[in-house]
Amino acid sequence: MQIRIATSDLSKPQRERLAAAMRSPAQIGRAMAESALPLYQRQMATNARSNRNRFGARSTFWNRMNAGTRGGVTPAGGVVMMPREMRLRVNGGTVRPVNAKNLTIPLRAEAYGKSLRQFERVFFFRKGGRLFGATRSLGTPKSRRGGTAQNKDGSRKLVQSDDTQRITVLFLLVKSATIRGNRGLLPGDDVVSTAVIRGVTRFVRARQ
Repeated sequence: MQIRIATSDLSKPQRERLAAAMRSPAQIGRAMAESALPLYQRQMATNARSNRNRFGARSTFWNRMNAGTRGGVTPAGGVVMMPREMRLRVNGGTVRPVNAKNLTIPLRAEAYGKSLRQFERVFFFRKGGRLFGATRSLGTPKSRRGGTAQNKDGSRKLVQSDDTQRITVLFLLVKSATIRGNRGLLPGDDVVSTAVIRGVTRFVRARQ
């Protein structure tokens, strides 16, 4: 007498799904990117709440960077892609003008985020070896300026002075500017690695 026992591998469907997933680098890469992306977005949002420019106004830089940051997949795996300006902020470097002779560094709040072309009656001058951009505007009207003079009979009379021009220095013009990098502006590598490993682990377990 012969006894036959039929067996079946109940884990086979799960193993096949897992093997198929592991053979797809794009899926793994997407899981990596989706795990890391929120870390960068949260850090940029935190930077946006606290960051102010040199004139005390809230800067728009981090909101713009956050809006331009997204996850992606390359043959090497998942990536978080950010605007080019982030490289300069994080790693530092030297900035030089493009399609212009000089960089314009704002010296007053009203000049921040603008160019010389947006102001009227602009002129340039040098002082101490440095080049500045300024604008002229009318000063105090005649009716508010003046002095007194003596009439022929010895009495005093009011005389009006000429209008004066007010000069407002707006920009310092330079050939280049060096930015000091700050890697602390983004999450640390260890924090990102932990999040990526956790995300990939969830991805694998979901297919077991």
